[in-house]
Amino acid sequence: AAAGPGARADGGGGDDVLTAAVVARLVGGTLAAGADGARPVSRMAPLDRADAESVSFLANARYAAQFASTAAGVVLLPPALADLPGPA
Repeated sequence: AAAGPGARADGGGGDDVLTAAVVARLVGGTLAAGADGARPVSRMAPLDRADAESVSFLANARYAAQFASTAAGVVLLPPALADLPGPA
């Protein structure tokens, strides 16, 4: 989704589009090494139904298989799960 003429890089005004870097900052997190901080995200979705413009989360290691195969553009996870293998 392209940002509208009134949109700001932080998602304020115009369309409801945020970037991965803004999401990380808003939740007090960090981006994984090599992550694209400019990736736009515009919706929430569960790991198994997320697409490249979705934000999802992983709160329990029992969903590690879904995390490894998700298409989510951004996945929020606690530091304790940061070493799980993520999407390729």
